Amino acid sequence: GEGNGVGEALESLKKVMTLEPNHPGAHHKIAELLARKGDYALAAEHLGRARRLGYRIDPDLERIVTSGAKSS
Repeated sequence: GEGNGVGEALESLKKVMTLEPNHPGAHHKIAELLARKGDYALAAEHLGRARRLGYRIDPDLERIVTSGAKSS
């Protein structure tokens, strides 16, 4: 199902992060997947890292993550 694909995608992104911990695109993608899983606090962390690394943050994703993190 849907959750499975997200888990697999997160696993491969974590491997990328091990090799390249400052990959802004990977942080952004992880944030996206975590938000989809409902893990907004962790998603916000990765989104923040992506921004600090100079990545252009998707404003819709940021809104979802921010409002999700506040309500949890």
